[in-house]
Amino acid sequence: MRGKLPNAYSPKAPLSSVLAYAVQQLLASRRLEYQLRSNGVSIAACGRLQALFRQLDLQAVFAPADAILAGAANREKPGPEFAVPRPPINSAGTLQDMVASTAPSLLPYVARVFSARSWPGALAQEVLLAFAGKTEYTFESLEAMSQSAETGPLGCWTIASLARSLNPELARQIAGRGLDRLSAKDFRRDWRLLFEGDSFVGRLGPGFAAALRGLDEDARQTLAQTRSIPLAAFCDDCVQRLREHSAEPAFETLAPVLDAWWETGLRTAVTAALKRLTVDADLAVRQGAAYLSGSAGFKDAEKAAQLFRQAAELDHPAGQFMLGRLYETGEGVTRSFAAALEWYTKSANQGFGPAAMVMGDLYSDGLGVKQDLIEALAWYRVAAGAGQELAENRCQALERKLTPDQIAQAQAKAQKAAKR
Repeated sequence: MRGKLPNAYSPKAPLSSVLAYAVQQLLASRRLEYQLRSNGVSIAACGRLQALFRQLDLQAVFAPADAILAGAANREKPGPEFAVPRPPINSAGTLQDMVASTAPSLLPYVARVFSARSWPGALAQEVLLAFAGKTEYTFESLEAMSQSAETGPLGCWTIASLARSLNPELARQIAGRGLDRLSAKDFRRDWRLLFEGDSFVGRLGPGFAAALRGLDEDARQTLAQTRSIPLAAFCDDCVQRLREHSAEPAFETLAPVLDAWWETGLRTAVTAALKRLTVDADLAVRQGAAYLSGSAGFKDAEKAAQLFRQAAELDHPAGQFMLGRLYETGEGVTRSFAAALEWYTKSANQGFGPAAMVMGDLYSDGLGVKQDLIEALAWYRVAAGAGQELAENRCQALERKLTPDQIAQAQAKAQKAAKR
């Protein structure tokens, strides 16, 4: 799948040629190939998919980007207009100073990149104003964007993600609104921005649809043969719709495909991402530990379990480990070794030392599971790698009981766990 791509830069199409080249580089990257191969995609299928996407006229897809520069070069001398004052900068200024000085000059380009009055455009403007040091109305603007009926779940997630470092409470509120907008109709509010207006973003959708319509029959067959790859399956569905409804606008033609994509996978991922923004997992673990120990003023194991569960369901390893402990002891929850083992395993699979240590003990002594010294050694290796002091001693003790081949098996399991 790898290979050096030819230099496709064109002075007559500076932005579109650079963007097209960047996408092709991404499609040819080792990281993407590794992800595809790890999902069971063969080398041959990877190569066919890359060859297919090289057929797409990506420069034509990104052609609206060139109008941004052309508009700047051809526009008439502006009259009096609102302008954000540029902060002074000296020759010894920092990178932050340089960004702050440059940001105001980029504001006029926002309307060319994004559709007017869209949440991406408003958000881009607020980011540039923030870089310029103009943050008086930032939180108010972010709140208004998230409350707009034109903002869908992806918009809420994006706004909340940017707000998180500035105002965590506001970010949680915005993410909560996103969780109330998870229908396919809500999702359309986000992706329809790719098909509306004369901005760069608004013309990407029709450009992509035209590129897919231009694929030949061999490319169509390649998509059909590589449907195990989600991107290929999505493009294949789009091509079918575009061929069957060639007279309809691209937005209406592709709507059923995008609705299905949302319902069958993307919705779950966006929901999980929004939930992560509504809960401070680290805080939940700390509060849960306080309720469990009584340092919060009184002991409440059920409240502790609720807080640990919030963090655990967001894949917080410490939260998963603590919830596993409660299931093992029956504090605050109905005692269940099966549930305890499930949460210990999830935590250990993230390389959390205490959980890996427990897993090693369980398999070493056969507590609730079938004794398996190879599995035990693997988990002790993970625990040792996470800094658990006793783990190395346990490893040495088990290695005296195992053959070199068994030790190698354990090491391979530990390395596999470390890559998760």
